[in-house]
Amino acid sequence: RLSTLIKQKGGVLAQDAIAAAERGVESLRESSLAALDQTLAEIDRRFGKDALGRQAETFDALYLLGSRIIDVGAFVSDSGVDKAAVSLCTLADDCA
Repeated sequence: RLSTLIKQKGGVLAQDAIAAAERGVESLRESSLAALDQTLAEIDRRFGKDALGRQAETFDALYLLGSRIIDVGAFVSDSGVDKAAVSLCTLADDCA
C-alpha cells in the first residue's frame, strides 16, 4: 500500500515536508529554552546543596525534572546539557 501511495501524483515533496518540520520545530525554540531555564532553576532550588528540605525530595522527582531537560535538550545539544540530563536520570533511577 505504501509503495502505491508513493507512486501517486500529488502530495508534498520530501524537501518541502522537511522544511515545514524544521519551521515547526524552530517555533518551539523560545518556549523550550524558557522551560529549560525554569527546570534547571527548580533542580537547584529543590536539590541544590543549600536547598531547604532537600532530604524530603524523592529521586523520582529528580528523575522527572531531568527528563524535562531531555525533552527540550535538542535546542542546546552542542552544550552537553542533554547528555548531562540523561546521566542525571540514570543516577536518579539507580539511587531510587
